[in-house]
Amino acid sequence: MPSSARLCSDSAPFFSIAVSWLWLSVHFTKNHKMEGVDWSQIHDVHCHLVEREESLPLIETLKCNRVWLMGTRPCEWPLVEQSGIKFPQKVAMAFGIHPWFAHEFQDTDDAIAQLRTYLVNQPTSFVGEIGLDGIATHADTKVKYDMDHQLRMFAAQMKLAAELQRPVSVHAVGCFGKLESYFMELCKDVPKDLSRKEKERIRRSKLEADPVSTAISTTTTSTASTTAAETMELQVSAQSNNNAMHSSLNAWPPAIMLHSYSGSPETLRNIMRYPSLVSSRFYFSFSHFVNGRMAFEKLQQRIAQVPDDRILIESDLNDPKVVDEACFKALEMVANAKGWSLDEATKRVGANAARFLGRLL
Repeated sequence: MPSSARLCSDSAPFFSIAVSWLWLSVHFTKNHKMEGVDWSQIHDVHCHLVEREESLPLIETLKCNRVWLMGTRPCEWPLVEQSGIKFPQKVAMAFGIHPWFAHEFQDTDDAIAQLRTYLVNQPTSFVGEIGLDGIATHADTKVKYDMDHQLRMFAAQMKLAAELQRPVSVHAVGCFGKLESYFMELCKDVPKDLSRKEKERIRRSKLEADPVSTAISTTTTSTASTTAAETMELQVSAQSNNNAMHSSLNAWPPAIMLHSYSGSPETLRNIMRYPSLVSSRFYFSFSHFVNGRMAFEKLQQRIAQVPDDRILIESDLNDPKVVDEACFKALEMVANAKGWSLDEATKRVGANAARFLGRLL
């Protein structure tokens, strides 16, 4: 989440449960275990370093392989772009309009036009931070931000991300019902997954057409991976004549990260039940700053439920001086919940981050 102390204007929103970034600077202390981590695998997949412009030169001193800089409204986008150009090996650029600032742009079309310009000018950038927030209130009026307007802005940015085939980083707080409804609407015409009978029919038809190759494939590949391959083959190629079915996938960005994920286990299960051509696009990121405040058992359950190949870590902070420590804390959280060693956790979250960014290609 962006800080309550903004550089862009004085009309910044205040989160009713805001936590001081200063507290984090004091809270994080050097940990000798950090020295044993392979930092080339660590990506801070969601941070707000452009909020502290004077600290941006510190980016090149970070242990993290890469920081994914969120631009939460147009006044931040130039700094994100400049940082990405200055530190191309260290920065992944993201441009978007955060739900806390959607009210500043009543003309959604104009806002999207501005966003499009940045995304087109930076073809390796993605969309973020965007999303929905059912809790945050305006700093002056103390009134919650209009959800209908948030939804319009969110949908417009998702549509742009899908059109340009850019991943997205999504903020979701106190609104998972509305978020799920939005996703379910997009899922309506997406090709459904195959039943066991359909998968078996495909396997048998392949065996009849090419018994030698199919037999070799069956004996050298696990049942699980063969099934996945067969599923994808039917859904990508066998449906190729049904343009209506496939056009529905055009509404989806290539990858969707729910950052500092705070949804319920039920929400996560629901998302994983979407057709695999959609559910395979979802990633879930955790930060010590946000998720570390959850009850321990609840946090452990939440992390453990996420598929191993969809879990990411982040700082969600605006101070580069504590980014490495914050990412290490998040890495420890994930390792403990998953029952992994720090080395295994590092490799897994590193591979997942690379795969998410690979959706840009």
